[in-house]
Amino acid sequence: MKKFFIKREQPVFPLSEATRSLHGAHCNYVRDMIKQQILKKKYDKTPVILLTTGSYNPAHTEHVMMMKKAANELEENHNKAVVAVIISPSHDSYVRRKLGSRQIDGYHRYHILMKTVEDMVNDIDMDPSLCFVDTWELQQERFCDHPVVMKNLRAYMQDIPGLEIWYGCGADLYSKCCGLCNGHSADGVVVVSREGSALRGAALKTVESTKNHILIDSVAPKSSTEIRDAGVDSTVLADLMSPSALEYYIKNVVPTLPKDDSPAEGE
Repeated sequence: MKKFFIKREQPVFPLSEATRSLHGAHCNYVRDMIKQQILKKKYDKTPVILLTTGSYNPAHTEHVMMMKKAANELEENHNKAVVAVIISPSHDSYVRRKLGSRQIDGYHRYHILMKTVEDMVNDIDMDPSLCFVDTWELQQERFCDHPVVMKNLRAYMQDIPGLEIWYGCGADLYSKCCGLCNGHSADGVVVVSREGSALRGAALKTVESTKNHILIDSVAPKSSTEIRDAGVDSTVLADLMSPSALEYYIKNVVPTLPKDDSPAEGE
């Protein structure tokens, strides 16, 4: 089976001072809040943390909608209580390797995600106390692939009785990573397809035959590539980003974007 994560140690990558200083450089700040919140409650159903990772370069509204749909699926059809949704932006070194000069610094990606979540939770009837943007992955000294992020989160939450940790992702990542069956410690996977990016072939067979791998209906075909390609076209951007995230992006990111860079594939 094809391996989907890199086992060799990644090189140290110099983070910006702003990224290093998020939450006062306390990379487990968000996880501590979640842990304390979960331990205070009792649940009639199996408690689940739903984790997702990605570049979010930058975030668009469907990134949050995808996790809302995944959480609803687990609660309505699989007898789970989603106690936290964790969105984990990727390390700067990975995004730089993937997108070159179109990389947005982790500090800005974090804040755009935060503003997207804050804008979206009320619009989509999502409990704002359950959705978090985590900085652990972002603040490591080197890139950690999503199985490592999952493993570390599981170790951090290991003293919570009965807790399950599920992974949420798009069909494109699930296909690329062979159904997330090799080296992934998730208790389950929720795959959210996007219009024009449905599962096919071996990936579709995997999700249909693997216990606790669930495929749900598509979200709108929005992508971060569209945002990067839109430049300062406010009409296009307003359809892709939440209001506060768009304001932040125009003010803090657009002035730093390369003028003559060719488009790169995004998420």
